[in-house]
Parts: sequence; C-alpha cells; structure tokens
Amino acid sequence: MESSVKNVTLTEIFLTFAKIGLTGFGGGMAIVALVERICVKEKNWISSEEFLHGLAFSQILGPFSLNV
Repeated sequence: MESSVKNVTLTEIFLTFAKIGLTGFGGGMAIVALVERICVKEKNWISSEEFLHGLAFSQILGPFSLNV
C-alpha cells in the first residue's frame, strides 16, 4: 500500500478539527462520516483504506472510541 505524503501544518489540523467540533452534530458515527468526508475526500490527507484501518483500530478499546 503506497500513500502520498502531504505536508500538513498543526494549525491546519487544529482549524479543521475545530470546525468539525463546532459544526458536527449527532455524535458517534455521524462525526465519523464528517471526519471521513473532510480528511479523505476534501483534503486528501489520507486514503479511504487508511481511514478505515484507523477507525477499526480505535474500536479495540470499546464500542465507540472516537474521543480517545
């Protein structure tokens, strides 16, 4: 699996997730869908496969571990 590496600043990451936090309603899987749309489709920070692997890995700790 080969992925292209993008240089992303901490400021850009902070502002993106601040926007998600301020506008994301519904919690749980609704937020996951919003994060995927922005990080995978709009900004191309990671691939869809990498996102799904990260989401699956985060589920090891319990039913829904987005906040971990």
